[in-house]
Amino acid sequence: MRRRCLGSAAPNVPGYAAGSLRWSDAQRRQTGRVRRYQRRSSRCRSQEQRPVLEPVVKDDDNRPQLDVLIVTGIFPPDIGGPATYVPEISSELVKRGHKVTVVTLSDRLDHNDRSYSFRVHRIQRSLFKPLRVLITVMRIFREGRHAQVLYVNGLYLEAVVANFFLCKPLVQKIVGDWAWERATNKGWVKDTFEEFQKRGYGLKVEFLKSLRSFCVRRTDAVIVPSQYLASAVTHWGVPDTKTIVVYNAVELPSLACSTIPLSTRFKIVTVGRLVPWKQLDHLIEAVNECEDAGLVIVGDGPERGRLEALRGSVNWPIGFILPGKEAKRRRLL
Repeated sequence: MRRRCLGSAAPNVPGYAAGSLRWSDAQRRQTGRVRRYQRRSSRCRSQEQRPVLEPVVKDDDNRPQLDVLIVTGIFPPDIGGPATYVPEISSELVKRGHKVTVVTLSDRLDHNDRSYSFRVHRIQRSLFKPLRVLITVMRIFREGRHAQVLYVNGLYLEAVVANFFLCKPLVQKIVGDWAWERATNKGWVKDTFEEFQKRGYGLKVEFLKSLRSFCVRRTDAVIVPSQYLASAVTHWGVPDTKTIVVYNAVELPSLACSTIPLSTRFKIVTVGRLVPWKQLDHLIEAVNECEDAGLVIVGDGPERGRLEALRGSVNWPIGFILPGKEAKRRRLL
């Protein structure tokens, strides 16, 4: 009797077939979407209630205090700031009892990473870019399911997209404007960092700037190495309460005296990766206008050949020192 009553009313009830209690495919899909949304909203609310940078101590003393997933675009043997910083911070976190996993791009996948005290997952950098982005997002999602916090020092877009599904606390370390770096590298702009923040550009550059601002706003905390960069991040739309200034540091016991291979009165040294957005050609031009001054550039990168070619057009000596143990013996003067 109950079945017949419901069945007779079924034609006026959306989602039910006539004379049946079964849901239609459309209603079943809609219900599934609602349930997934509710589960995701519940996870996000629970994450918002927890401090982002406060260690989570587990009951079992034998387990690590915090499970951290670090995302970076470069890693040794690559040369650059993140390639130096990420192994250092990862090793220190492991020493303090935390568990660390690193996801990075790499030119080759056959590196021996067993010497590290943490896991390293490498993704082929030369892959077709849309495919590489998809694989990177999937890898971050897979490794991030068990992580308690995501620490991002590169691949910001991929990390933000993956965290859209993970809903984990996300911390970004910002050391520059990657939109400006990419636009400069592609030759779309020639402006300085400050000019890039103030000026308007064409569709491609403005899209990059919007994408950068979107990614940095989707974070729970931003770490920057200076107050100057903190003001730039605020200009991108990040509240001051989310920005933390942590100055770059150096391990003093590792310092050693070094002789600068210059005979000039004034010796100028710069250290960094030789890439277009560093604009080291401007530094060479500035040193050339100084009297009795020489310049030593410590670093390597795609701009090295072009910068070495500029040595013939200056009046004072310019030296190049390649980084690394083997390269310290090679001084090109």
